[in-house]
Amino acid sequence: MTAYEPYYEIRIKTDDPGQREILMYFAAQSGVEGFVEEPQELVAYIPASRFDEKILQSLWEQTGINPVYSVKLIEQRNWNAEWEKQYPAVTIDDRIYIGAEFHPPAPGGLLEIRITPKMSFGTGHHETTELMLRLLADTDLDGKTLIDMGSGTGVLAILAEKTCAREIYAIDNDAWAYENMLENFEHNECRKIQAFLGGAGILESLPPVDIFVANINRNIILRDLDAYTRKVKPGGRLMLSGFFAADLPAIRNRLPGNIWHENRRLEKNAWIGIEFVRLGKKI
Repeated sequence: MTAYEPYYEIRIKTDDPGQREILMYFAAQSGVEGFVEEPQELVAYIPASRFDEKILQSLWEQTGINPVYSVKLIEQRNWNAEWEKQYPAVTIDDRIYIGAEFHPPAPGGLLEIRITPKMSFGTGHHETTELMLRLLADTDLDGKTLIDMGSGTGVLAILAEKTCAREIYAIDNDAWAYENMLENFEHNECRKIQAFLGGAGILESLPPVDIFVANINRNIILRDLDAYTRKVKPGGRLMLSGFFAADLPAIRNRLPGNIWHENRRLEKNAWIGIEFVRLGKKI
């Protein structure tokens, strides 16, 4: 997978934080792979092979926002170099340091994860990734098995290996993200992660696990939630994010209370990360 794939740049006039969150949420479901927030504009990037003007019209209809915007094709370029200009390292709860190869080493005492930024989702900058990292960091993963659905950069899977998970399965249906996660697994010297290119159908070939994590988006989670829950052992944990707190009831209604207990939740800027524990009953 080349790092020089052409992209469309969509510049949306808005300085409203609420509008930006809504636009990013729905745009990510439509194939947009990266965002840059400027003072007066939200800039979105989508691979040229995925772009269609109908995507934008659908986005305005879904959000009820009809902004001033412009679209242009960006010449093929080294996206790594572009992201280096505006890609700071991230520290989560003074415990986890996420940086690229061009960042300095982690300060002493912090667990270090190296992520090469190639527009895959999961660098620790977005609220949902941060929330999932915090949930995982507060979980005893020693000897546990884990599925990371919609793995993106693989950052959650990498954290799981670095905190002593025994066996990890990382899945993403995007070829670009898949290649990126493989690179990141190599950079972090991961040996316990099995990577898969595909969607929820991959789960049929995998065993039930102790922990299932999915940081994707509301619609995909609702569509595939039954497949996810079948892969969680009794007593196991299901951690979900990628959606707003306001979307939680729709997901909660799909998880019967006599089977799934809400254990922990974290929220930031209207986004939510939530953990359910499967009780010792059959679905």
